Amino acid sequence: MREVKLFIVGLGNVGGGLVKLMKSLEKEIERKYSTKLRVVGAVDIEGSAFSKEGLDLDEILKTKNKGSIKNYPKFGSAKNALEQIEENWKNFDVLVEVSTTNLETAQPALDHIRNSLEKGKHVVTSNKGPIALHYDSLIKLAKKNGVILGFEACVAGVIPVIRILRGYLALDKVQGINAIVNGTCNFILGKMSEGISFEKALKEAQEKGYAEADPALDVTGMDSAAKLVILNNIVSSRQISLKDVKINGIKNLGGDVRNTKLIASLRNGDAKVQPEKVQEGSFFASVNGVLNAIEIETEIAGPLKFSGRGAGGRETAYAVLADILKIAAENRI
Repeated sequence: MREVKLFIVGLGNVGGGLVKLMKSLEKEIERKYSTKLRVVGAVDIEGSAFSKEGLDLDEILKTKNKGSIKNYPKFGSAKNALEQIEENWKNFDVLVEVSTTNLETAQPALDHIRNSLEKGKHVVTSNKGPIALHYDSLIKLAKKNGVILGFEACVAGVIPVIRILRGYLALDKVQGINAIVNGTCNFILGKMSEGISFEKALKEAQEKGYAEADPALDVTGMDSAAKLVILNNIVSSRQISLKDVKINGIKNLGGDVRNTKLIASLRNGDAKVQPEKVQEGSFFASVNGVLNAIEIETEIAGPLKFSGRGAGGRETAYAVLADILKIAAENRI
């Protein structure tokens, strides 16, 4: 039975969801992967907790729900992620970076990831900022240090599109991608098509945990654009950035929005995110609620279509967990 020691940065919907999944699936993970996952460090915005022997999962959630992980009995402190990484990098195997996304500077997640990769630690992240803004340099850094950078959770929730593009389709030529990669916007557009106002639909999305308190990245289209940049930079030798994407969100959308979806598309070097009418009865028309959908056109495999849950802490946490277990299964610990 191998043991994988995790250091989790971020205890919001995704980080908390990961801890809950680890607890509920503990026996299955041990049986199917011959792996025991142990959280030795956890960090939130106010502080952290670290123990070489491991932290109790219930106590992580209990302490966080009361305010901050810094109040964890005996092992809590006001130290931030970088301080804990510097002091304890020899005592964990995988950095799990699931903090809030910053699409302007990618910080502080970028420093957390770089620091860990440089120290020869595997990294798994759901944070789109570092991957969208610094994909090439981070991939090279991971390769240089002989470790894995897993970022399946950055795009399309539980749909394993990253793994498919980097693995199964690595030798095929991707000719185009069309995708619904923001479950929040898809949910809001669905409610608006029923005659509900944008404001009320957004409020419902927030109440259900699909949208953040500040939904700007979602409704402006920036979240979808970041995911499109990541997809492009995986499949194309021509690396792009957010400034190369034509972006129109749904915030000011008016009129009849029936069968309208926020579509992210790549074709012939053209990257764009915009609301589009889709044909009734089509693949994208059937994608409702917080579902995501991706259509990949390739030279050999032809058109491939995937759909699945794309919004929610539990769903994103599952993608994080899958990356962690992939690292373990490849005997990279």
